[in-house]
Amino acid sequence: MAVLQLCVSRRGLVFQIFHADRVPGALRDFLACPDHRFLGVAVDGDVRRLAEDCGLAVANAVELRHVAVEVLARPELRGAGLKALTREVTGAHIDKPKRLTMSKWDERRLSMKQVRYACIDAFVSYGIGRLLLTGQCAEGAAASGATTISSSPFVASAVPVA
Repeated sequence: MAVLQLCVSRRGLVFQIFHADRVPGALRDFLACPDHRFLGVAVDGDVRRLAEDCGLAVANAVELRHVAVEVLARPELRGAGLKALTREVTGAHIDKPKRLTMSKWDERRLSMKQVRYACIDAFVSYGIGRLLLTGQCAEGAAASGATTISSSPFVASAVPVA
């Protein structure tokens, strides 16, 4: 694992765990706190890699696909990725260009596009989780508008997470 991406509300952290000499105690404690939910798609694999590669414990991981299946009563979302979940939960489109998703995340210096993408990825996961877990989710709520979540610096306004 090269990069750890976290988002709480509108604040994000992109931590280059691959290049870190050590993980700060505050981050270690944050991940291990059972009061925090760590949301993601295929989050179990991330949690396993954090444990095996970095000795980090994540106390409360939540798989967004499972939550979406339950809340939306849509079993076909069991295998969905973040892009599909974004579309189904918010009606928005998230831009996930291959040149970024497949770029060199283990580089010592990430590009601004990589950092922006990592923040957006974490922010969208947070937003989808918040909508699903708080009952604020109206399936495809933004479907009538052409909302797009892209690599623009103003992406925060594109996802309805007041």
